[in-house]
Amino acid sequence: MKHALIIYVIAIVFALLIYLFFFASKGVQKPKPTTTTTITSSASLTPQPDQAWLSVPGYSQSFETCKNFCIEYQKNSCSSSTAKQYCDTTISIDLSKDGVISQSSQGLTPLGRRTCETFLRCFDVIAGCKCGKDVLNINACMIFYLEEMKQTSSNLQDYLSSGCVVPSV
Repeated sequence: MKHALIIYVIAIVFALLIYLFFFASKGVQKPKPTTTTTITSSASLTPQPDQAWLSVPGYSQSFETCKNFCIEYQKNSCSSSTAKQYCDTTISIDLSKDGVISQSSQGLTPLGRRTCETFLRCFDVIAGCKCGKDVLNINACMIFYLEEMKQTSSNLQDYLSSGCVVPSV
């Protein structure tokens, strides 16, 4: 009985080896290990403009301003002072696309926030300025704004729209 069991196990192992050899010889190959490429060039981190907005008055100049602040942030090893400059920079874009940039005209920014045309921020035209593991976006900038609000006792909506003139109804 013990002998039969050993022969049975050897037969299964042998059948398995034949099976593997047969499929290996028919072109079934082991999957090649995948490799990941890490891009370290600063050019790959440079924000790119939204092509749909290039013809809108104010967009190209505003985008370039913010892109330059982003590059400066990256060159300064993600320093909080350059991050604050990026977050605090205000730009103007013709959101209503009527050819006139006005404090009283409002609209949606290229990234979807509603504000007036003369008080956009860099996070309204660049989805995220990447530096290492850090990303400057609206959430990261809110941290700076909240710190400033503690010192000035203002609320966030007033702070973010303080450069806008809201027409009275």
